[in-house]
Amino acid sequence: MRKTLQYEEGQLRLSLREEKEYSMLNINGAHLLYLNETATDYVKMIMEELDEEEVIKKMRKKYRVSRERAEKDYEQVLFTLLTLASRRDICPFSHLGIESIPPFSRELKAPHRFDLAVTYQCNNDCFHCYMGGPRKTKELTLDEWKKVIDTIDSLDVGSIIFTGGEPLLRKDIVDLVAYSRNLVSGLITNGRLLTKDMVSQLEKAELDHVQITIEGFKDTHNKMVCSDAWDETVEGIKNALASSIFTLTNTTLTSWNVDETCDLLEFLAKLGLERFALNSIIKTGRAEDAEYGLTPQELKPHLEMIRDKALELGLEMVWYTPTRRCDFDPVNFGLGLKMCSAARINVTIEPDGRVIPCQSWFESMGNILEDPWDKIWNSPLATSIRKKKYMPEQCEGCSLADECTAGCPLGDIGCKTLGG
Repeated sequence: MRKTLQYEEGQLRLSLREEKEYSMLNINGAHLLYLNETATDYVKMIMEELDEEEVIKKMRKKYRVSRERAEKDYEQVLFTLLTLASRRDICPFSHLGIESIPPFSRELKAPHRFDLAVTYQCNNDCFHCYMGGPRKTKELTLDEWKKVIDTIDSLDVGSIIFTGGEPLLRKDIVDLVAYSRNLVSGLITNGRLLTKDMVSQLEKAELDHVQITIEGFKDTHNKMVCSDAWDETVEGIKNALASSIFTLTNTTLTSWNVDETCDLLEFLAKLGLERFALNSIIKTGRAEDAEYGLTPQELKPHLEMIRDKALELGLEMVWYTPTRRCDFDPVNFGLGLKMCSAARINVTIEPDGRVIPCQSWFESMGNILEDPWDKIWNSPLATSIRKKKYMPEQCEGCSLADECTAGCPLGDIGCKTLGG
């Protein structure tokens, strides 16, 4: 069930998927809520655009509760939806006090997001590239990708992200975005091809959000991406910010750039940026044995300074990397729950149609155009990830195991091969 609603606080793009014992609600492609039966009923009636009085009447009759209780619950649900729609940096559990179902404690029939790696070609050559650098591979045609999107749509998935490589190297990328209008769509790019004309085309195709990678100021950025890319990337950021497409940046923190990140935020804020994201090195591809990566202990003081700078500038800060909470607790740091979401909340489809757990985990679970979805989703690799079989013995029995998931399975702690 999907619906787009307009409120003074902003637009709500809702995608509700009902499972056996609960529902999953995708809000603007940025937040995922697990809802019990009562909350599901409230959300469904909000999506049906029933007025408040009618909703309260129906809920009182179904659940035999007082008017005061029904009104309070309705207001809480609506407040939550509108808050999450307007604040992408908020974690509903740590900020809004919403009762949560333990993450990943229920079986899902599909993820809530698909990342479509439409090409592995790239016009940068980043030294820390998690896929090992640009390369030519077999790529699905436009019609084949449309079949993929149809399959995703049939699974009641809320959002898709076009990524790569550099997705803008595909000449038909605008056609793919336009074909995805029924879904919340995003784009991950290095920004070099985000000309005014390209941004205009993506805007007309109804792209919802774009994330642009920027690693530092000119010398640092060009050094990390191994290309004279800075000027084009900054121009791409400016062009995106001038459009209606929600725009954020992402920076991979390393020993090479971490000391200039606060100054970079000041620069980006002056351009009009409102939200930025950060991650640490993903230990795969070229960065598998990276000496320039930062440990959780090394990251802590830097993230504290970056967080304080973001507050000073009025910027929303997002942290992507899952870490063991005994090493670094993002909840206490105000960054919300962070855990491995591979083969749970998201999966990635490679350029040739193979499905892998995430953009950095290059073990196939099947092919989206050749295998039934249930076979892919319940493959040995996917099942082992959801059962957290990569989790080391030292994490077993921990009360936070379901929320923490032992950090990234591709990191120092987890195991890289599970498929069997």
